[in-house]
Amino acid sequence: MSENNQKPEYWNDDKLGRYKQAQLLKDFLDQQYQSDFVSEDSTKSFVLNLDAEWGYGKTFFLDRFARDLANSHIVLRYNAWANDYAKDPLLSFIAQITRELTDLLESYPASAEGNENRAQKFRDSALRVIKSAGKAAAPRLLTAGISTLVFGIPVAIGNTDESESSDNSGQNTSLSAKDQELMTRTIGDSVEAALANVSSDIFDEENSRRAAVDTFKKSLGDIVQVLTEQELSGSESKSRKAPIYILIDELDRCRPDFTIELIECVKHIFSVNGLYFIFATDGSQLQAALNGIYGESFDAELYFNRIFNKEIGLRIPDQRTLSEALINEIGLESAVQKYDVLPYAADSVDNNVISLQEDFRIVSEFFGLDLRSQKQVLSAFHTLVLARSHRKLKTHSIPALTLLVIWHRKKEFFRRLMNSPTTFKKTQDLENSLRSIANNGIYGLKFEVAFRDPQSSIRGPNKTVTSLPQVMASFINMYAFKPLEYVEYLRTSNAQTVAAEARYVTELKNLVGDAGYNAERINPLSGYFEDITMVS
Repeated sequence: MSENNQKPEYWNDDKLGRYKQAQLLKDFLDQQYQSDFVSEDSTKSFVLNLDAEWGYGKTFFLDRFARDLANSHIVLRYNAWANDYAKDPLLSFIAQITRELTDLLESYPASAEGNENRAQKFRDSALRVIKSAGKAAAPRLLTAGISTLVFGIPVAIGNTDESESSDNSGQNTSLSAKDQELMTRTIGDSVEAALANVSSDIFDEENSRRAAVDTFKKSLGDIVQVLTEQELSGSESKSRKAPIYILIDELDRCRPDFTIELIECVKHIFSVNGLYFIFATDGSQLQAALNGIYGESFDAELYFNRIFNKEIGLRIPDQRTLSEALINEIGLESAVQKYDVLPYAADSVDNNVISLQEDFRIVSEFFGLDLRSQKQVLSAFHTLVLARSHRKLKTHSIPALTLLVIWHRKKEFFRRLMNSPTTFKKTQDLENSLRSIANNGIYGLKFEVAFRDPQSSIRGPNKTVTSLPQVMASFINMYAFKPLEYVEYLRTSNAQTVAAEARYVTELKNLVGDAGYNAERINPLSGYFEDITMVS
């Protein structure tokens, strides 16, 4: 990768630092094509799987990586989700790629054979593949259709294991070996006659299908070669260098059967010299799809190794970087100033700053939130601070974020906190309950919060170390007071402000105390519980 290359402007919004990985990947693919690498079918084709969980920016990455590749290669895109409505992935995919490649071909200078003629041959070969695939499926579909008419149930032909049948509708939709034998005898000559109409010789149909695929691959390879070579005259044509890239995205959102059939279609029908595929998938979700189709005992790892020439994980940023990116994405980067959000923790990047980004990192890591949960919580937090700001109320960041997590994960615990806060007087009791709803979180996480020490000669806020359970214990203890009771407590106990008290504790005390001095009967902290049930 050249260090002199300046980052293009379209990468400027790369908040997760993916540009460097994109450059490394491009260099790898260039070197891969220039090497002597060939796939198992002896072609210079390549299928790469870009693996990342849902929401980790696969589409963002592919959008910009496609522009990087397009500087010197032909790049085609296929949105799997936009075509998920199609019953047949083969038809959908071949139709789009055939159309785009022939359009490109017809815009190029004519060769000796003529590009229009070459394009028409390619269209014809694609059509034969689609027709042959339909014929190959016809006997199974027809048998299933006749059995439905006779028995009144749809049949999953070939599935003789009753334990693997689907029970989603409460009705067994597959037949045991004994039942299939009975069905065959019952349908008898009708099925044989119907199948004879489909094809007089099933072996001829299979040979015809293979011949159609071979013709298609030969025609596809010819087009790829024309599109990626210079004209013989030496004058520069519109060609781009090999390979041609086809990027396939949004598989996470598709039906499992559509996803698997599409991947297998690419591997078996589009494997030709000079054609590189990049799939963007969630590996764990893809594995679940495979197990759902082929059974729990199916070896998904072996399948991946046979389908994909290489798998690359999209780099996952550290939680602090991710927190900042998500906060910026949702429009909360100025929440402290615009919406009167009270942050708690000293920033791990700049220790002199108290930041919402750090607070969100702490909550995410303590509870082990995945990206989907982080986005869900942060979206609800955004709505919460807007609602509270409209009523001119401050929002304490870590308590609000924590209560949102509790509401999303265990509403029964949330209601116990709301209705019986005194049952959590001990910090350890509260911590145990918080841990019970965490998912492989970092429970011992410590962080610094600000306080002002009147005895210190140092200007500005000093810092003390605390934890999320301690922060929440302070919040719940103050919430447990009725405002008038708290004022009486202050009067009778001669309670004094602790010199080195954390700023957030002072804020909570002042909030409840002011309500008591104003003779308010409802603790203002109760608004958090009420608001969260409304915005989440």
